[in-house]
Amino acid sequence: MDDDEAELLEKADKVRTKIALRKNESRLTKKSLKNRAIIPRTKTRKRMSQLENHLSSIGLDHSSISNRARSGFQTGEAKMGGEDVVMRDAVVETGPSERDIWKAKRSRATSGLKDQSFVDKAEKLKRSRQITRNRDARQGEADRRVLETKPKHMYVGKRKMGKTNRR
Repeated sequence: MDDDEAELLEKADKVRTKIALRKNESRLTKKSLKNRAIIPRTKTRKRMSQLENHLSSIGLDHSSISNRARSGFQTGEAKMGGEDVVMRDAVVETGPSERDIWKAKRSRATSGLKDQSFVDKAEKLKRSRQITRNRDARQGEADRRVLETKPKHMYVGKRKMGKTNRR
């Protein structure tokens, strides 16, 4: 056996021990995972630096992998298309007018009203009506419910068949 084979066997032994450690670790953590949601592998993300550290700890060269991964990212400004270039030089308006804002803010409750003064008036009326209802403490439409027709004391504790069907 020469040096290359010995080094290769040493690396293989390192990998085997690492795998055995991981197996034991997962066996220990399996019990704690029974009551937790399992996260899919696609959702767990690891950083490139973690991969580089791992590969270097094993004794493998990671430069080609890291170069390939980093070449996928573009640095600096993104490339602009023709429309982007045209729009970049266009004059930007100051913003939407008062009328446009009013049109955008309209809801169904205010859609039939002419302008803001009518909306304020309607809101005032609504508040005053609510005050009188609160004063009388009447039930509103949403508070009304159908009361139970079965008296509870006659039906609790009874079972369907057998000796325990009455109390």
